[in-house]
Amino acid sequence: MAIQIGIELEMMNITGNEVIGAVETAGARVSHTIHGYHQGPSPTSGLWKMESDSSLTGYQGMSTCGYDTKGSIELISPILYGAAGVKELNRVLTRINRTGAYANRLCGTHITVGLDNNARWNAMSDTKKIATLDRIARFYNHFQTVFDAISPNYRNALNNNYVGRTRLYSQGATSTKMAGVNFSSFISRGVVEFRQPGYTLNKKVIGLWIKVIQKVMSMALNENHVSRGIALTTMPMTVTGLATYLDMNSSLESKVRARVQLLADKYETGRSSRLAVLATPNTISAEDANEVVNCICCGMPFVARLWGQNICNDEGCF
Repeated sequence: MAIQIGIELEMMNITGNEVIGAVETAGARVSHTIHGYHQGPSPTSGLWKMESDSSLTGYQGMSTCGYDTKGSIELISPILYGAAGVKELNRVLTRINRTGAYANRLCGTHITVGLDNNARWNAMSDTKKIATLDRIARFYNHFQTVFDAISPNYRNALNNNYVGRTRLYSQGATSTKMAGVNFSSFISRGVVEFRQPGYTLNKKVIGLWIKVIQKVMSMALNENHVSRGIALTTMPMTVTGLATYLDMNSSLESKVRARVQLLADKYETGRSSRLAVLATPNTISAEDANEVVNCICCGMPFVARLWGQNICNDEGCF
């Protein structure tokens, strides 16, 4: 499936002129104005743009950057098309990092997949679009522990109000901006926003998320996808289960595993949960697979029949 993406990069310790220089020396076009929140050129303009964001101010006295004064800023890409768009993003990230900019836990990295030019989406009825969104939500919730495992602790769905649990669209979740996956603009514009990618300016981490998101969208849209023959509730909530359901190749699965292991080594908090999603069928005991845990949706205890399961099978949860 051809990719059409957009990205929002929130960062600290950079000037407006440094942003402009980084984008232009990367061979891309950028608006020279520091715009207000949700102002400036549209995603179809071909221009990167800077926006102020009040959620980024106040940290160690930092305010929105000026043209020659370091501060915080949100850098938003135009629509980026295919492999050429990813290469442009990588060039921009390389040059942004050279300025000394950084992302901390106040920052978010949001990746949007646009399907406006996807013939399959254009042919869908609203009913089928809603079914597609629910398919993504059920999938994401089932593997939430894996997505938490590849994210910094502060971007864990249970610990951050900006990336909470993704609700089913068919159950009234028309406003999902503060969920791990934001469906708000899908019905009208074919746009899905993934909000959980950790605060980062690392092109390898962002590139990994883009590849996984591609797989998620292919799973949701392709009626001949291998997952159509698999009962989601039978899949272990592990990297192996995720890779099998998304039909990942071994290279991508290995990169996901490496990301989980890196964060398990880095953070003591959440280490056991991360190591759990690295488990393979040969390492899972019958006792472990029948543990009583509390559902992250309703909070009620239930018997986890699968390793890593954290959502019960009640109608309103799975």
